[in-house]
Amino acid sequence: IGLRELDDFEDTFVLEPKNKTTDDVIFYFHGSNFWYNPSRYHYAFMRRLSNKLGAQLILPVYPKAPAHTAVEIQQMLIDRYLYVVRGKGIPAENVVFVGDAAGGGLALAILQKLRYLALPMPKQAFLISPWLDITNSNPEMEEIQPSDPILNIEKLAFKGEKYAGDLDLTHPAVSPIYGDLVGLPKLTVFAGTREIFCADVRKLREIAEDKNLDIDVHIYKNQMHFFVGLPIPEGEE
Repeated sequence: IGLRELDDFEDTFVLEPKNKTTDDVIFYFHGSNFWYNPSRYHYAFMRRLSNKLGAQLILPVYPKAPAHTAVEIQQMLIDRYLYVVRGKGIPAENVVFVGDAAGGGLALAILQKLRYLALPMPKQAFLISPWLDITNSNPEMEEIQPSDPILNIEKLAFKGEKYAGDLDLTHPAVSPIYGDLVGLPKLTVFAGTREIFCADVRKLREIAEDKNLDIDVHIYKNQMHFFVGLPIPEGEE
């Protein structure tokens, strides 16, 4: 789909739009349970996103669990982000984080880490069907599970444990919903009512309202996991 390597990095790729109309750059955190590389659905979505926005897209294909854990994975992503900002000279205020599923959780965890380290923050972030709590302990998940055709609580919990490594499952680096969400860039979050992750997206909305945070949450009725990335009317919207 026209990907090229970012300079000498064999694990990070650049996607150019057909017509570049903005200096903003999409820094994309792909999903797939921390265990798998991007799927063809991811690539198709990234191509549409880049072309519709006229924006360059950068895709770091991070190392995967179970061979690698949260600390290593996030360090690679932070290193690549800082290379874009410092090595390529792209202002942080021109960078937009987009993450889906596990990648949505990664994006939120890394925003918290950047703030903690007083590093440059991106302009804003979009979280698509994000996995915010790898404990999968929200009781509402059990209610949604029968109508979720893609995600499974038990299988994801196992993968999440391996991803956590030596960190506690509720450590903010692993489950960012337990972290401090104050002082982050604007967040826009999408989820469907037929995905188990919707339970924690609703919880995130409650936290945002309680603390008066700049987080816009959009929940679409009867939509499934990653519907935003699918070629359907709701995804197009």
